[in-house]
Amino acid sequence: MNLTFKNEQIIPKLNGATAYRVIDELVNYLVAIREILLESKETIALAIKRRERSMSTGIGFGIAIPHADTDSIKNAPRTS
Repeated sequence: MNLTFKNEQIIPKLNGATAYRVIDELVNYLVAIREILLESKETIALAIKRRERSMSTGIGFGIAIPHADTDSIKNAPRTS
C-alpha cells in the first residue's frame, strides 16, 4: 500500500504533551488549512482518539500516523 500526502499535511513537530493533545492539535491544524471542515472537527478527533485507544498509531521514535475510519471525511489520501 502506498499513501500520498500533501507536504502541508505532515507536521514534523507538535507541542502536545499527550497523544490526545497531539491529536487535537493535528485536527485543529487540518481545519486551519481547510483539509477538514470545522463542523466535522469533533467527530474526526473522537474517531481518531477511539482508534488510538484500541491500538496505538505510533510507529516509534516519536513518529505516529494518527488515523481512523469515519464518514466525516470526503477526501483522504489515496492508496495505490
